Amino acid sequence: LASLTDLTCTGNLICGYTGATFSCNGATNVGSTTVTSLRSCSGTLTITGSSGSCSCTKNTTLLDCRDKNLTYTSLPSSLWSACPKLVDVQFTYNSIERLPSGLLTGLTDLQIVNLGVNVLTAVPSGFFKGLSN
Repeated sequence: LASLTDLTCTGNLICGYTGATFSCNGATNVGSTTVTSLRSCSGTLTITGSSGSCSCTKNTTLLDCRDKNLTYTSLPSSLWSACPKLVDVQFTYNSIERLPSGLLTGLTDLQIVNLGVNVLTAVPSGFFKGLSN
């Protein structure tokens, strides 16, 4: 696996990707493999809390996850691989106590992030790194 440079995941859902690792639904880590690109990733990312769920696809621009009673464990490690075109992310009225540091990484079109009315105690260092809008 050390020479893997491209990952095709048609029909699957990659929820997180951070250069040298990726995770499927937050559970699988490829370790020291260097993956330089993801392509043909299709499917729907669904985020489920105890009061409902929200979802997005590769063409979604608004992720409306308001009032779903989401927590840290409900959130994927990243939104980019399943929902790269997000412009607006709404996580208000939930029970999110902390945020995955890479949640917004790669979302180059992102303009609005609403985290109001949660139980956040801090925002991870670098949480907004790389966002240009």
